[in-house]
Amino acid sequence: MITVNAVNDEPVFTLDSLVVPVSVLEDAGLGTFNIVSAFDAARSTALDELGGQTPFTWILGTPSITAGNLAFDSITMLATGELRFQTTLNTAGTASVTLQLRDSGSATAPNDNLSVTATFQIIVTNVNDRPTAETGNYVIDAGESLMLNAQCFNRSGSSIRRCADIRVGPERRRNV
Repeated sequence: MITVNAVNDEPVFTLDSLVVPVSVLEDAGLGTFNIVSAFDAARSTALDELGGQTPFTWILGTPSITAGNLAFDSITMLATGELRFQTTLNTAGTASVTLQLRDSGSATAPNDNLSVTATFQIIVTNVNDRPTAETGNYVIDAGESLMLNAQCFNRSGSSIRRCADIRVGPERRRNV
């Protein structure tokens, strides 16, 4: 007589190729993306486990920044297989992230409760922000003039062109 004992097979999941890599614009805010198209306790031939070994736990690796100044305020996986993240304002670039799935079955050999590792990318595209003026407070006496000469700068701090001459006072002239 031969006895075959069941073992806990590794859980499986599939990343959705229509969503991964995840691409968003800089400063997009909090976003949720359904990056997993399917997941289960084991491959379809492990009939003793299908639909079992729940609950599942997603293990999301720390993003590895591969380009740009990208930073995250938050990043997490929901139980449904959705990725939720928010990037830090004014950051853009590419991050590589790992993902695994753990089931609630035994991990003692020969059992396996951890899926293979999948890696995906998050791409945050830089957006050209509108210029902002930053000045101090000025107090002028009645009848006196104040002239401000402003220049525009790109993100690297290089002057790109003269933007405005603003005069406040008796002349009331604006040249923008």
